Amino acid sequence: MSSKADIKSLDVLSLSRGWAIVREKMEAEIVQAAMQIGKSGGMTTDEIHFRRGSIWAGQQLLELPARLTALIQSQMPFEPAPQDAGDLEKLDPIKAPPLQAAPLRPGKET
Repeated sequence: MSSKADIKSLDVLSLSRGWAIVREKMEAEIVQAAMQIGKSGGMTTDEIHFRRGSIWAGQQLLELPARLTALIQSQMPFEPAPQDAGDLEKLDPIKAPPLQAAPLRPGKET
């Protein structure tokens, strides 16, 4: 699959009813895990760390489509738009006019 097709598929997933169901369930589970930490006074340190880990994992899952989209976009090669192709010649350093130095202080020439 191409990168653009992958991004399109992730967008479709993010907007789907199935993802909305997963999101609702995961958000409820995250809140439940946080509430259990707050309500339970006899929880061991390991149990607290386990709950914190499950909250973190749930948040990572909820952010997964957006994070994958950003990752794919960052790995895509930059492609100039067709209308910009003529502008690339203007940026050619060999054909560009020489730069002129600006004065160091306003009003005084160097």
